[in-house]
Amino acid sequence: MKPHPLEFRQRIIAAVDQQEHTIDEVAALFGVSERYVYQLLKLRRETRDLSPTFTFSQRILPPDCAGVFAKIQERYHSTPHFC
Repeated sequence: MKPHPLEFRQRIIAAVDQQEHTIDEVAALFGVSERYVYQLLKLRRETRDLSPTFTFSQRILPPDCAGVFAKIQERYHSTPHFC
């Protein structure tokens, strides 16, 4: 899943900073979870930045995906199958 754009994150935090709505109301207004709003607040407090951070859950594909796939197929076809 792609991270939300920086501008979207900033609008959420701006709505919280205005203190006109509760956090659950802001979350509902922007279609995100309360937990996400709290995570943004924590991120701002700790880093003073709302830019998306890299997580290991984002997959990094090797530059030569076709070559890797070919090696997997080659290995699969070279091993005996007992079905």
